[in-house]
Amino acid sequence: MNFYNSENLIWLWALPFVAILLFFSAFRVKRILSLFATARVAELMGYSLSPLRVFVKACFVLLVFSLLVLALARPRFGFDWKEMPRGGADIMVVLDLSKSMMASDISPNRLERAKREISDLIGMLEGDRIGVIPFAGVSYVSCPLTSDYRLATLFLNQLSLESMPVQGTDIFSAVKMAAESLEKSSGANSQAKTIILMTDGEDNEGSLDELVAFLKPRNIKVFSIGIGGLEGAPIPEDGGGFKKDESGRVVLTKLDESYLKQLSFATGGSYIRSTSGDMDLDFIYKKSIRKDLSESEDSENLEKQKVWHERYQWFLFLAILLFLLEHFTSDYRREKEGFL
Repeated sequence: MNFYNSENLIWLWALPFVAILLFFSAFRVKRILSLFATARVAELMGYSLSPLRVFVKACFVLLVFSLLVLALARPRFGFDWKEMPRGGADIMVVLDLSKSMMASDISPNRLERAKREISDLIGMLEGDRIGVIPFAGVSYVSCPLTSDYRLATLFLNQLSLESMPVQGTDIFSAVKMAAESLEKSSGANSQAKTIILMTDGEDNEGSLDELVAFLKPRNIKVFSIGIGGLEGAPIPEDGGGFKKDESGRVVLTKLDESYLKQLSFATGGSYIRSTSGDMDLDFIYKKSIRKDLSESEDSENLEKQKVWHERYQWFLFLAILLFLLEHFTSDYRREKEGFL
C-alpha cells in the first residue's frame, strides 16, 4: 500500500482540533437548548438527550473527516506489472502567451483551448517526462521536466497573460531555451527529446536557419501546432473592445504558418493547423512521439514497472455512508416509560 498524494495526510493533524470543536459545539448547543423549551418538550414527549448518541455522532464526524483525508491522499493497493520503454520521452511544451492568443476564433479563446489540450496530453503520458515554457516577448521555464503530472498540471493552470512581463512573440528564444533545458535535464536513458510548440506564429524574431542549426545536432524534433484561423480575428483589450491601429481600424490576428512549417519539417517533426478546437496532441503523441519509441523497443530497452490500482473510491464510499448515518441519527432517545 502507498499514497500517490501522501502530502495530503498532513491534514490528519487537524483531527484533535476537530474533536475539540465538536466538544465545544455540543456543549454550546446543550446550553442554548436549556434556555428554550425544546429540551423540556422533548422530555414531555418521552425523549431525552442522549450523551452516548452525541458521542457516537461526533465519532462519525471524525471518521468522515479522516476518510476524506485518506481519499485525497489517493491510497493504492495492489499492482500489475507492465512493460514500458526504459526512460521514455522528454517533452517540452512551448506555449505562446502573447495577447493575440486571446482571440476567440477558437472557443473559448486560443490560449484556454491550448491549455486544455496540454492538460489532456498530460493525462495520456505513459511514464514520459514533461515540462512547460511559456513565452511572449520573453520566455522562462515554468515547469522543468518532471514525471509528476499533478505538479505539471498545477503549473499549467497558473499560466496567464499576466505571467509575461514583456509582450511580443519571440519564438526563436523560447524554442532555444526549451532545447537547452532538454539538453541539460534529459538523462542518458532518455529515448527522445521533443518540443511541442503551440502558437499563432505571428511576429516571430530570430533566424530560422540559426535555430535549425542549433536543434539538429542535438536530435531535437519540433512539432508545431498553429492556433487560429487564416481569416483573422480581433484581439480583445483589457478595458473592453478590441485592439486598433493608429488609424483606428481593428487589428486582426492571423495564423502565420510559414515559419512553423519550416521549423518542424527541418527538425523531423510535423505541423498541424488547429482551427476547430481539436489540437491533435493525442495524434502527435501516439502516432509520432510514442511511435518513435516503439520502433526502437526490444527486450533490452523494456523494463517492468508497477502500475498501482487506485483505491480512494473505497474511502470515499465509507465517508459518504458514515455521513448519512450521522445525519439520520438523532441526539435524543426514547424513554422506555414515556409520557402518554
